[in-house]
Amino acid sequence: MAEVSQVANMWDESGQPFLLFRNEPWCNGAVWSLNPNPYLPGTETNSSSNAATIHWNNATQQALYGAGAKGRLDGEYLDSLEGYVTADLNFRREHFRYTTVPLTFSREGNDPALFKGFSVFEFTKWFCDQIHRLGRLTFANGVPYRFTYLCPWLDVLGTETDWVRNGRYVPVSGEQMNLWRTMSGAKPYLLLMNTDYDVFTPEMVERYFQRSLFYGMFPGMFSHNAADNPYWQNPKWYNRDRPLFKKYLPLIKRVAEAGWQAVTYGECDNPNIFIERFGPDRTGTLFFTLFNDRDTRQRGTLRIDSSSAGLIDPVTALEMISNGPIENIGSWNVQLEPQESKVVEVRRAN
Repeated sequence: MAEVSQVANMWDESGQPFLLFRNEPWCNGAVWSLNPNPYLPGTETNSSSNAATIHWNNATQQALYGAGAKGRLDGEYLDSLEGYVTADLNFRREHFRYTTVPLTFSREGNDPALFKGFSVFEFTKWFCDQIHRLGRLTFANGVPYRFTYLCPWLDVLGTETDWVRNGRYVPVSGEQMNLWRTMSGAKPYLLLMNTDYDVFTPEMVERYFQRSLFYGMFPGMFSHNAADNPYWQNPKWYNRDRPLFKKYLPLIKRVAEAGWQAVTYGECDNPNIFIERFGPDRTGTLFFTLFNDRDTRQRGTLRIDSSSAGLIDPVTALEMISNGPIENIGSWNVQLEPQESKVVEVRRAN
């Protein structure tokens, strides 16, 4: 790794390695910014080893997926893929000749440079292509925020997040959730809550699950600092929230597996009531999720054009959280409390 760090480290404009000193659970010391280009030349002792191939190579592939592998893996996980603690620009000119992505330049000195986001793309495509040739899946954490062009190569996407500020429930913005949902398309998207679960009360957990249901995202739990005292090692927390998992996770799974679709074929006369469509699934069933992101109760009339979405009348409709039938999806009066979601299942009548 020391040799690889010399070969692959990114340089600043003065020709010095980029270093960032951090005191975190995952690093108390220097974070080196390395160019992940898999086509860089290797080290003196290993000509094929660079910042990419030291972690993924033929020997690794055989050990994990070859005839002697211990068990069957479904694929590979890429953590913190966008490299949030590494430098944005690499001015090391000897790296330029090996790149397969365009150069850019510094706005301060107008010097040519490699942009980290493009280099991460270079690595992601190379890596995912190999995993897919094995018939396996790729899953990345921390995407997308800046580099949306990584998303097409990934099979599962997700991020770590914290929705508590000064003891209050403060979810990420709708704009951010919409970016995650849109760029992942019909693929699974996973949220991992990093927070203090003594503060994150069951009421907050239910709000978290309801928002996740609206976007068709899987909610997960970790720890206050993404390292210590994790949620799933504390029975007082997961037993406390067990009824909410049993209530919402089956609904989220059905909605998510149907696959998010950009065109809703539904509308509400109250613009404060949001609507999304998932499906049709393998049985032809559609799911419409509704959400009230306001701090006050919202009422409106929902109209769903099921025939345009692929269902031929007659159809039946069910609000799945309350398990209540809907008589007329062409004009359904709906009421949502603050931060509440509903999900409507629409299927062909038997």
